[in-house]
This record gives sequence, C-alpha cells and structure tokens, in this order.
Amino acid sequence: MDQLGRSYENQNLVMVSSAKSNSESSAKFKAEAQALEDLANECSFVTKGTHLEDQLTKRDGDQTIVFVKLVVERTLCEEAKRSIKTQEIQRLSNFGYAEQILKNQFENENKIIFKSPPPNAKQKVELILAAEHSSIIRDDGDFFMARQQIAFLKQAILLSTQGLFSQKLTESDKMHAVLAQRIQAALDYETLNPALKSSAMTWSTIKERISQNLKENEERSQNVVLQKPTKLRSKRKPAQKESSNVGNVQK
Repeated sequence: MDQLGRSYENQNLVMVSSAKSNSESSAKFKAEAQALEDLANECSFVTKGTHLEDQLTKRDGDQTIVFVKLVVERTLCEEAKRSIKTQEIQRLSNFGYAEQILKNQFENENKIIFKSPPPNAKQKVELILAAEHSSIIRDDGDFFMARQQIAFLKQAILLSTQGLFSQKLTESDKMHAVLAQRIQAALDYETLNPALKSSAMTWSTIKERISQNLKENEERSQNVVLQKPTKLRSKRKPAQKESSNVGNVQK
C-alpha cells in the first residue's frame, strides 16, 4: 500500500493514492478523489466494477495520512479507452463516480449537489473541441494531457444522459470526430512507448509539472508582448533560418 501510483496485480489495474489532512475523513476524501481522477485518466472514465479494495491510515504528528487502493479489471479499462459512442460509454461506466469526479474538480468537500454543471465545465468542453493540433503528442506530458481531455469529453457525454450537459453538444459530429482523433493519437503514442505500460506514473504525478510548464510558457509569452517591436523583429530573424520538424511529429 505504500507504493503510490499505478501497477498491475494479476488481471487487475491498481491505483494507489495518498493524502494528508487534519482529519481522517478529509484525508480519505482527498486520496479517493486523486485515485479516481488518475483512474479516469488511465481508462478515460471510471468503469463499472471499480472498487476500493484497501485503505491504510497513518499518523504524522498532528496530521493523518490515508492511503487508498482502487482496483479495476484491466480488460474493462482497455475497452473503456477505445469507446466513443454514448451507448458504449454508458454501458461501461460508473455514473456515480463520474458525477463525483466532476464535483471534486469544481466543488469542495461539502459535495454540493448541482442540477447542471458549473459554467466553467461547459466552457472547458468547448475549449477542448475548439483547440487545434491537440492530437499531436510529442512527449509524456502531451500524452497525459491528451488523455485528460479525452476523459473530460467522455465525462460530459456520460453526464449528458442525465441532463447535466447538453446532448446537442455531446452528440455533435464535432465531439465524436475530435474524440476519435485524440483517442487514436493516445493509443498510437502508447504503442510506440511500451514503457508506459509498466510505469507507475499517473496524471496526479505529472499534472503539477505540466501546470508549471504552462505557467512558464505564459510568462515567456507575456514578456515577448511587452518587448519593443524592434526587439521582436530581431528575435524572429534567426528562427526563420531553422528547419521545421513539424512534418516529423508522430501523430
């Protein structure tokens, strides 16, 4: 249980997460939320049959650390990864966990019940659908980010069956085209990088690094905007002489 991350036990995929808090209930909530999101990133949603197999509680001074172990059949996870149609997603998924993940993402521990998703949840779906070149995966960071976007789109499709997202949006040709493209790109990258299968790395372990990189890129962009036009022109000249590697990117 002390071994965090993903692993395989027999025919099962295992996710172990931990969290620290002032109370055991709070630590357990946070650990389960992280494990569920990691599992959704891995399988593109939490499937039926997923269950909490074990829990370990430790004390660290006045803090409580809780480890949780989620288990799901490996074949169900692989099937879920490839699902695109609403009927497939609905048949394989655990709606209760999907709703819980959305609450974890946009609400707090009070588990506020909402009849429609938060406005930023709908906006996030629209932004993912509008993004260009999102199926290009250059490294592990892109891979995990692509899987997180796939998970969010499938989450919206599933929750639309309960009226939490507009079916006009989730059943659109754009939704299914984007989803199919990104699923294939993720599967191709995984095939070309077999070490990912045995890696303990999860979405929660890499997303902080991704967030930091995005923040640094944003800061660099802002610095460029603040520079004088003459400096911008002088920086562009050397870049024009460099050869582009875009054509060599694995899609």
